[in-house]
Amino acid sequence: MFQDGISGVIFSFLGSAYIQIVIFFLLGAFFVKHRRDPRMVVSGVRLIRVIILLMTFLYLTLTWGSLIVPSLRAISVFGMFIINIYLFYYLLLARMERPYRDTLTALSQNLEKD
Repeated sequence: MFQDGISGVIFSFLGSAYIQIVIFFLLGAFFVKHRRDPRMVVSGVRLIRVIILLMTFLYLTLTWGSLIVPSLRAISVFGMFIINIYLFYYLLLARMERPYRDTLTALSQNLEKD
């Protein structure tokens, strides 16, 4: 019973569209900071994927704020949640790849010196 209460509070907290919008902006700030890192390889495909996710998120946000059926509002919030999870996964993956990229760069520079 105690577990149900905590999970209910967490799901209602994450089920708020306003919380999802705040999380999205925080992830966006981390994404911009990550893209400015000179060690990272800039990929046009990743940028296009993020732009598509941004447009989808904005569509879901505008759909949520319109006068639609409440069940569709819940689906819009769930879609925003999925996009936030997706962005968080790629941000986490990029952070985990950083040491390997640094090592690969150091190895490739040492080969040029020899």
